[in-house]
Parts: sequence; C-alpha cells; structure tokens
Amino acid sequence: MSKIKHAYLNLLEHGTVTLLTGEAASGFPLYRVHDRDIGKLFKATTTSNVTVKLGAAPITMVDRLIIPPGHNLNSVTVTVAYSDDDVTYHNAASQVVLPGLVDLPFAAPVAALFWRIMLPSSGAPVEIPELFLTSTYEHPRNPARPSGPHDLTPTMEVVQLAGGQIRTVRLGEPRRRRVYRLEGVSAAHKVALEELEAAWADGKPFWICDHEGSWIYVQLTASIHLTEQAYGRHSGVLECLEVLP
Repeated sequence: MSKIKHAYLNLLEHGTVTLLTGEAASGFPLYRVHDRDIGKLFKATTTSNVTVKLGAAPITMVDRLIIPPGHNLNSVTVTVAYSDDDVTYHNAASQVVLPGLVDLPFAAPVAALFWRIMLPSSGAPVEIPELFLTSTYEHPRNPARPSGPHDLTPTMEVVQLAGGQIRTVRLGEPRRRRVYRLEGVSAAHKVALEELEAAWADGKPFWICDHEGSWIYVQLTASIHLTEQAYGRHSGVLECLEVLP
C-alpha cells in the first residue's frame, strides 16, 4: 500500500498566464488551463507548438505538472522550464506523454519567478483541459487498516413513479470513491490537512494519489473532522469522490 499524496495548488491561478507561441482558438480561451474545470478545453488555432508562460506569480515551491485526460499530446515531449530573470531558462522536467493522465514529477522542488510549459503539436492543434503546476504533499503515515471503502459511486438519477415503479437514468460514468481513516496525525500533518480543507472550501477540486498510486481528481464529501487523540496527535477521515469532466 503506497503512502497517499495530495496536491491542491495550481500556481497558474496566482500569476499572469500568456502564450509565447500558439494562439487560442475562438471559444476555447487560454484561461481554461487553470479554471479547475477539466471538462472544458483550451485549443490552439493551428498545428504550431504551444508555449504557455507564467509570470508575476508568488515564488512558491512546486514539484510536478499534472495534465488530466482529454489532451491530444500523444507521443510528444512536454517540457517545464523555469527562470529567475525571464532570459535564461532551465528545465525542471520533460517527458514523452501518452494518452490519459500526464504525471510529470520534477527531480527536486523548484521555486522561480517565471515558468514555461512547452506543448508540442502531435499533428493537430493542441488541446488540453488543464495544466496543474503544483506542489505535492505526501502523507507521513499510511491510513489506518483496514481502510475504505474504495469503490465506484454510480452517477444516476432515480425516480419513483406514482405507481411505485422505479426508473433510473444514467447521467455519467461511475465515480471513484476513496475513504481513508487517518490516525496519529502529527502537528505538521494536521496543518497540511487543514490547508487542504480550506482550499476545498473555496470550491476547488484537487488531486489525490491513492493507495494504489493512481492520481484522481476529487472533491471532499465531508469535513476531515480532525479530533484530538492526545497532545500533538489527532485523527480524522479523508473522504473523497472523483470529479468527472
């Protein structure tokens, strides 16, 4: 069982995001790369490569780029670079990407004034749902065992007719649910969980890397309910439900 991780920051929400190369197609604006809605795409106008620049953001440590499924960057190399003077850039990470979620971790956390995310075209105009330039928090302890439930929640509407018959309408794909009981939460871990809950209170879905090592875009379905067990030790429950496009 892997230690779970979470990532709620998107640095692109806290600075000026522009295009150095490429142009946004009408109806598919650039702000969609940081609007937290993974169902809406940014699209380029042509098959040229796209370079997204971030500036005027706070100097914050980040350690990975996550791109949700729905992009068309298949078999191209995505590169993240950073700079302190907007002249000389250094690579933080690069990776050949495949269909599905892109998880691009850095060798070490980086804080910088300026960032570039280079998205080559795979032969069609670049399409991406979101760019999460984020910081990862690894929980210092595994959840209590047995953990769970870890199941699929149906996305459907159930209607009972006047005669008592039941009618169901499937509204979307089932959503993954993850519930972790957290015991022996240290003071530092407690602060991280409180920051996560505060971010969700602002209406922002976030990423969790579950006990099997899969990154899932989720929302909290209940308060973490941090409860004191002893001096400097707390317990809580992390309940998450997948957010679909």
